Amino acid sequence: LFHGENSYDSQQKVTFWKKHFSDKHGPDALEIIDGSKLDLPNFLTNIESPPFLSEKRLVIVKGFLSQKSSEKHKDKMKAVATSLKKKTDECILVFHENKSADKRTSLYKKLKQVATVEEFKTPEGNELSNWILKKSKEENLKIDFPTANFLAQYCGESLWTISNEIKKLKTFADTKPVNKEMIQSLCTPSIHASIFKLTDQLSQKSLQQSLKTVEELADSGEDLIRVFFM
Repeated sequence: LFHGENSYDSQQKVTFWKKHFSDKHGPDALEIIDGSKLDLPNFLTNIESPPFLSEKRLVIVKGFLSQKSSEKHKDKMKAVATSLKKKTDECILVFHENKSADKRTSLYKKLKQVATVEEFKTPEGNELSNWILKKSKEENLKIDFPTANFLAQYCGESLWTISNEIKKLKTFADTKPVNKEMIQSLCTPSIHASIFKLTDQLSQKSLQQSLKTVEELADSGEDLIRVFFM
């Protein structure tokens, strides 16, 4: 089970599994199931039967544990939990959630007993800056810790956003180290970063810059009443 509020890293993990499994066993041995449309008889057949043309089968069930908790879904979840003991060794079963799974459900409790459960938490503070350093290294982007910390404060905590901004910086910087000026000129600031900038500009009575920041906030779709309240 891969779950947690850090949907970026959990999705990266699933993508890694899919690629390496397909490379080794072929794409036909991989099945992706939408948890909201899980057909119980077909699911049971797939995990209880050995694969036909390959050595292994990888079944990924997305968003099943986070479905709205109706009595019908609870019954289906119990049936899936019970079926795990019938799963063949040739079947690799992965449940993937884009948020934290409800730890009170029968399926979660069963997975906790018999499966590997990995919860992906959103990094904060220095952890986020270190995450940026690691991601930048993967992209061959030169950035030091203080600048990574500034990028985190400037763009907010969304790893999806930060990842996109790192790719944007890589295109512009090429082999040059990233600096604060690059980030401010290329990256889209978070609402909080924009509010801090606007507050500084107002305190300095910088009319043109203040109006420019307000215009940027309006163009980004922010509610200006919320902006002025903050």
